[in-house]
Amino acid sequence: MTKNITLRVSGIVLIGLFLVWQVVRTSDFYREWAGNNDFLGLLGVVLGWALLASGIGIIVKAVASKNESPKESGE
Repeated sequence: MTKNITLRVSGIVLIGLFLVWQVVRTSDFYREWAGNNDFLGLLGVVLGWALLASGIGIIVKAVASKNESPKESGE
């Protein structure tokens, strides 16, 4: 039970980091720092989507393992 809660919190934290990253990525500071560098722009997009996908994947895993019966999981 504690593992499921920990996984869900981890997923929510990753999704929160995704939202924070989107704000940072669109800020003037980041635009000045990255300039017109296409690689940094692409890296920013990939990092953001990776955070979102990881967060959603972890939450789905936690929900799926919660729905698993103890007999199937070998406990």
